[in-house]
Amino acid sequence: MRPRAIIIFEWLAWISIALGVLSVVLGWDRHVADSARNGRGPEATLALWMFVTLFNAGLLWLVAHRANVPARIVYVVLTAIVALITLAALIFLPGTGEALQRENQIINLARRVLDLASLWFLFRPDSRRWFRREGEVSPEIFS
Repeated sequence: MRPRAIIIFEWLAWISIALGVLSVVLGWDRHVADSARNGRGPEATLALWMFVTLFNAGLLWLVAHRANVPARIVYVVLTAIVALITLAALIFLPGTGEALQRENQIINLARRVLDLASLWFLFRPDSRRWFRREGEVSPEIFS
């Protein structure tokens, strides 16, 4: 049985992925225009977005359902890197002032907050025991 902390981790991560989908949908025209400027078509943008989303979903499944420690490490490292990139982008690359750009920045900032919050649940005592496969977790831990 999965501990409650892992279930909460999974929910936070899925909400973050859903916000990522929303961000891509809202900014699709801008993404396609950027791809065209770089000599790629919308197919390349869609393929990259699908790869990243499926990779995240697979990593999430390995962590939340298989207690895969290497996947947890990859998740933690990638979350930290993306959080730092997002912070740097907010500081050093302010938006153009377009409403859509600001909406995407807000969505991406919310995603990073959810991602960082999900990390906390990966390292709770019940989660650590689960990753070490130390048996059932006592329900009293949440009392």
